[in-house]
Amino acid sequence: MTLTPTSAPLVAGRSPVTWYCYLTLGLFTYLLNIQGNILPFLRAELALSYRAVSLHSSALAAGLILAGLLGDRIVRRCGRRLALLISVAGSSVGAILLCIAPAPWASIGSCALIGVLGGLIPGTVPAVLAETHDETGRDVAYAEANATSYACAVLGPLATGLFVANSRTEEEPPP
Repeated sequence: MTLTPTSAPLVAGRSPVTWYCYLTLGLFTYLLNIQGNILPFLRAELALSYRAVSLHSSALAAGLILAGLLGDRIVRRCGRRLALLISVAGSSVGAILLCIAPAPWASIGSCALIGVLGGLIPGTVPAVLAETHDETGRDVAYAEANATSYACAVLGPLATGLFVANSRTEEEPPP
């Protein structure tokens, strides 16, 4: 007995919207994972106490909670497209501000900004993918979005390690 396929294999269409969603979700997970890796360097640069260092993660978490509480209202008011644009722009600005923060209040505020605006991404991307793909392509789009997200999550610590390894001079002893 041979099995014959009843239909041709389904190929997910990857429109620019799909790629944007994949990369947006990747950016969000990258920012989440890079934040923990840079805290020791931020602590040394700004001479932060352990309490001040812990406030960075707390600010990010509080921002995510706030995004969870208010995100639905924001998305309904602005629409998914504008909400994603705001979240990408805002979390990117938060990351840049974190890089140039001159004091703890600025770096903690940057983490909160990443949390509040970046927190819109994980709820909005699946909705956009569901809206863009039919029932058969939706599962593939979700799987590819998650694969992109995981790849970017791994990229955060790797990128930090590479930059640290390349920024050391031969005179500097390892920490």
